[in-house]
Amino acid sequence: LELVTLHSQGRRQLFDTRLQDFNRQQNAVDREVGRLRLYVEQVADEAVMRANSDEKFLLVFNAGLTIVAAILGLGLAGLVTYLLTRNVRELVMATQEVEKGNLEFAVPVKSADEIGKLTGSFNGMVDGLRMKELIKEAFGKYVDPRIVSRILDNPEFTDLAGDRQEMTVMFIDLQDYTSISERLAPSDLISLINKFLEHMTEAINGNEGLINDFLGDAVMAYWGPPFAAPDEHAALACKAAQQALSKFDLFRSQALSDFGSELDGLDLNIRIGISTGKVVAGNIGTPSSRKFSIVGDSVNLGARLESANKNYGTRVLLSEQTVNLAGDQIKCREIDLIRVKGKSIAARIYELLPPGSVRADLKPALTLYRNREWESARSAFQEIRNRHPEDPVARVFLSRIGFLSENPPTDEWDGVWNFRDK
Repeated sequence: LELVTLHSQGRRQLFDTRLQDFNRQQNAVDREVGRLRLYVEQVADEAVMRANSDEKFLLVFNAGLTIVAAILGLGLAGLVTYLLTRNVRELVMATQEVEKGNLEFAVPVKSADEIGKLTGSFNGMVDGLRMKELIKEAFGKYVDPRIVSRILDNPEFTDLAGDRQEMTVMFIDLQDYTSISERLAPSDLISLINKFLEHMTEAINGNEGLINDFLGDAVMAYWGPPFAAPDEHAALACKAAQQALSKFDLFRSQALSDFGSELDGLDLNIRIGISTGKVVAGNIGTPSSRKFSIVGDSVNLGARLESANKNYGTRVLLSEQTVNLAGDQIKCREIDLIRVKGKSIAARIYELLPPGSVRADLKPALTLYRNREWESARSAFQEIRNRHPEDPVARVFLSRIGFLSENPPTDEWDGVWNFRDK
């Protein structure tokens, strides 16, 4: 029992010393047993009857001694085995907890052997995983968690390099922001803008989009590999735009309820521009400060489309490539053929329509307009306006046709309307 106690306490030197004492005592017992056997043999010659009795006694004694020795040996072996495998069992249990997502689990180091070192390494690994989760949680409020995860899992992702690929970009802007900022107190303005951005963020994140920037009252977001499938990002962006419109209607009701008197007379609305095309995606900045972003003509076009909404009275304008990629997953109509400021190539633009909405098809009227058949085009757009008085686009073209009929374009005119402002 003393040996067992010393072993469990890890007092190895004293254990070895006491084990030698134990062995000497055991040897002494063996020698005494030998002498006893000799004595019994001598006595056997003198008294057969007594020898038979003593012989039976010795047999019983030896059997009992063997059983006791076996029990002690098995007990000691079991104890040693338990001590050796206990830490291993605890490590297995801890591994199972980590697999379940429990990163607060730690295994106490109970020895300085290889098992103890393995336990220490395991705890260090769990600490590293816990730190990564804390980083994701903290920086996920400033940078999209998917980008944070990619940086943590692939440190080379932070290299200042770019990759050209097809993506869809969206710009959302709060209409009449300047007038709103002039009427509200600074604290109320920040509260209003944060609530607006919160609704827009929910629509974007809920459809796998990544927010690139908050530009005051505006939001820039994008979709594309590796964060969205190559054949889905355009449709996802359009779906996010539809949800953004729904959430904006809820936001507008809340804003008018909270700041009704200050916002009287203002037309609270949003404008959204969505463009799809080749962009350069990568880390933009300096070695000391950078962010993952996208640049390219499609980004510029998306911003121009957002701004172009105010010319047509629309809420969501799409580029032709967005419409082609989204296919029959969205409902839209062609609006115009335009050339935005800073671009020489014309862009065919479309209006994203809410599911179930009824809007006039503008193609026949647009064909007449582009063929310079001003009177026929005027009649076609007037008919659209009569049937759909809430449609603002017909009114825009009626005004434009009046201007062009009085100021005919040159022979080189290709039906493209040039925007001089951004």
